[in-house]
Amino acid sequence: PIDGALMMVAPYPDAWDIPEDVEKLVIPVDHQLTFLRYFHIQPDSAHRGREATLSSIGRSFWWNNLARSVKKFCKHCLGCQLRKKSGDQKVGRLRTSIYTKPFSALGIDLIEMPAGK
Repeated sequence: PIDGALMMVAPYPDAWDIPEDVEKLVIPVDHQLTFLRYFHIQPDSAHRGREATLSSIGRSFWWNNLARSVKKFCKHCLGCQLRKKSGDQKVGRLRTSIYTKPFSALGIDLIEMPAGK
């Protein structure tokens, strides 16, 4: 708990393996847009979809009509509208890896090279 903050006890979203409820910080109306922007437009993942944005916010935070707020925000997001693909395309669940120190991960491309002279 955070001193002086309003908390709500609610189920943990999208987690069938976590049986207990969790405390979520209640976000005042005048701060909700800041949270929507932060969780939807993340530097490492561009514009996240409605479900991903809702899931990220809903894990630790709550406000009345949260799902409706996320839906409306994503629907009116100019960046999403400009990049929106036509059709019903499925998107993979790739996540950007964040490395904290050099050489914590290495990648090698193996390609056949022409013989030298």
